[in-house]
Amino acid sequence: MEKTYTPVELFGIECGKGWHNLIFPILKAIREYNESHPDADPINPVQIKEKYARLEIYLNYYTPELAKMIDDAGDKSEHVCEFCGSEENVGVYDNGWMTTLCYDCAKQRARERNEIASWYVGDRNGKQYLIYPDDRDDKLEKIVRYGDNHDFATIYHDDCINVMDKLISEGTKVNLTVTSPPYDNLRKYSGDVKWDFDTFKKVADRLYQLTDDGGVVVWVVGDATHKGSETCTSFKQALYFTEIGFNLHDTMIFEKANPIPQNHNRYEQCFEYMFVFSKGKPKTFNPIKVPTINAGKEMEWGNRKTVMDDNQCRRHRGSEKYVTNPTKIHKNIFTYPIGGGKTGHPAVFPLQLAVDHVWTWSTVDDTIFDPFLGSGTTLEAALKTNRKRFIGCEINGDYFEMIEQRLLKYDHIDE
Repeated sequence: MEKTYTPVELFGIECGKGWHNLIFPILKAIREYNESHPDADPINPVQIKEKYARLEIYLNYYTPELAKMIDDAGDKSEHVCEFCGSEENVGVYDNGWMTTLCYDCAKQRARERNEIASWYVGDRNGKQYLIYPDDRDDKLEKIVRYGDNHDFATIYHDDCINVMDKLISEGTKVNLTVTSPPYDNLRKYSGDVKWDFDTFKKVADRLYQLTDDGGVVVWVVGDATHKGSETCTSFKQALYFTEIGFNLHDTMIFEKANPIPQNHNRYEQCFEYMFVFSKGKPKTFNPIKVPTINAGKEMEWGNRKTVMDDNQCRRHRGSEKYVTNPTKIHKNIFTYPIGGGKTGHPAVFPLQLAVDHVWTWSTVDDTIFDPFLGSGTTLEAALKTNRKRFIGCEINGDYFEMIEQRLLKYDHIDE
């Protein structure tokens, strides 16, 4: 008895059964053509496969009719689940390899492979979702990509710990993090935002894994006053960063030019810390410079009186003259005005602060990260300094929408 072969066995179809109904009419048309043209060389499928989430059928020869059928089937495959054939709630499952799946099949695949993947409907440059392999996938998490080349910014509407786990699993590295965590409950945020020292440690541990060698983390933080004593949380965090491997490269000060007056028996609180942590030696330092008072003047630096003896004094004892440079490196105390913007976020740090740090510690080709993106200040700073890649997280839906609105003023950002 002659064996009957299925199309899958005959042609080695490299796609899920959900697309078989798109494939079989084309195979039937090929058979009919060959039967009606017995003297011509037969048309045979060379390969049938999924490629970039689309059905592709390759033949050894194409008639115009077959070419159109194949194009039409490819177009339709973008809206049909490759696994089950459903045409409802279909998108692209992207774990580095793109597959057209309905949401239910995408969720099942993430669980089977124990992986976190993106899933989006329509243009990849639009709003996307995260599929988790556990109970977190009950709520799809939104991602937004911006940029002319669809690769400038990826913003996750999710807890930063989840996002950093995903990025680490993908082998992603960032060169600079500029952020301000929700420290000491000094501001009231909407929603259920848990922040304590255990949560901080989870964030810090992941930042160390995520940061590339030579990378920098700028951690803008302050302390609350509780029962007459400052909490020292900022110092505890700084010490923990050094315990896990970071260097405390610099302790910078963010001085507020216009602090809000308080009624208390201490001097007005007018600053926050800007801890600069580095993973090894910072690979980039573009110092901000300020004019010198005596720019261009010839100064005499020799024969200066000093209480140090010759071994301690680093200056020559003889005459030494040189012309003063026009600029010098800025001190590590930076002053910025606060307020003046109506973003709706309770703790926005100044845009210029973020711009200064992005400029100082990164190059245009670096990846910038902010795990507590808020209303999008660090993202805007990356745009203003022409950085090529940005990743951010914001768990609060209201602030997430602010980020999208804030970026519409940039002409090259798609709505």
